[in-house]
Order: sequence, then structure tokens, then C-alpha cells
Amino acid sequence: MDSPAPRGIKLLEHTADVGLALRGPEVETVFRRSLEGLLLLLGLEPGRGGGKELRLQVSAPDNAALLVVWLNELLFHIQARQFRPGAITILHIKAGSLSAMITGSTDSGSSPPAREIKAATYHRLRFAKVGGSYRARVYFDL
Repeated sequence: MDSPAPRGIKLLEHTADVGLALRGPEVETVFRRSLEGLLLLLGLEPGRGGGKELRLQVSAPDNAALLVVWLNELLFHIQARQFRPGAITILHIKAGSLSAMITGSTDSGSSPPAREIKAATYHRLRFAKVGGSYRARVYFDL
């Protein structure tokens, strides 16, 4: 990818995988950045206008697994339903549970993702508090 990654997001390359290293001062920030990073990997701009709202509720045993479930749910809506996420409001987050409202657009005429991502995986998955910030790493199967 030629475009620079936003602060707090680092692209990780692997043979048939690609990953994200994420960090933020709060758990919520890591989840927000995971959506930004996913759009970056897909080569998509955030959705503008359209006024579509998507409410997502996901759960998992811990924050690491929650990140995988969250990203896979986002992938489904982006790739299968042509939803282009824009603004995100995290309504509730705690270990094992996340509820968010995402506004964006659905435009079947919009450009398709630059690459297809099959799924977020548990391979080398990490989510931990390190010092005063949270850090996560997640890989995607291409």
C-alpha cells in the first residue's frame, strides 16, 4: 500500500496474510482504529453521506477474540453488503462485549475493495495493556 497509515496503526505483511498492529490509550480506541485499519487494508475511503446506520453487537470470551469477531462482522457488511463505514460511535464496550453504531453509505456503484480479505484470524492474535496504552495485533487471511 502506498498511502501512509494513520497514527497508531502499522501494517504488517506476511506471506498469504496481512495484519494490523494497533495501539491506543483505551480499549475503545483500539477498536476504532481497527475499523480505520481495515478500510486502509481494503483500499477504501470511509463512507460519506448516505445516512445508513448499522448497529453491531458482538461478544467473545476476551478482548482479543472480540477484535476478531468485530472485524469479521465488519468485513461481512463491507464486502457482502457494500456498506462503507464512516463515523463510529461505540455505545458499550467491556471485556467480551461490544455494541457500536456505525453510520455510512451503501452504494452498489461504488468502487470495490482493492483486495479481498477472507477473514480476521486468531493467528498470532494479541491484545494487552502495555504500560499506559493498549496494543493489539491481528492478521487477516487473504
